[in-house]
Amino acid sequence: MKKLIIAAVVLVLAGCSTPREPQLTIAPSPASSNQQQVNNLPVVVKSKDLRTAQFVAVIDSGRSNVKPLHASQNLRVVLEDTLSRQLSSQGFRVVANGPGCYASTFLML
Repeated sequence: MKKLIIAAVVLVLAGCSTPREPQLTIAPSPASSNQQQVNNLPVVVKSKDLRTAQFVAVIDSGRSNVKPLHASQNLRVVLEDTLSRQLSSQGFRVVANGPGCYASTFLML
């Protein structure tokens, strides 16, 4: 019984020490505009992730060595935030909901 418990503890600790898959950090930066193109026009930014798999890229290094790369942060939130900052720099007023223009982002793979 003791040997079984020791073996289980060793397996659990070995599982914790295995290396993690590599992750990508994606940090797009909007191009700030010196001139505002609109004057405080409200815009609603909405996004939806339509990907069936949540990886960002695939590394294919051979017949059976295919590794998916995942983002270290929520990609939909990052792109929505970047789009909001871009629109704000152009003079739009980003609002949560309500009347105004709609800017949508869709992630597809």
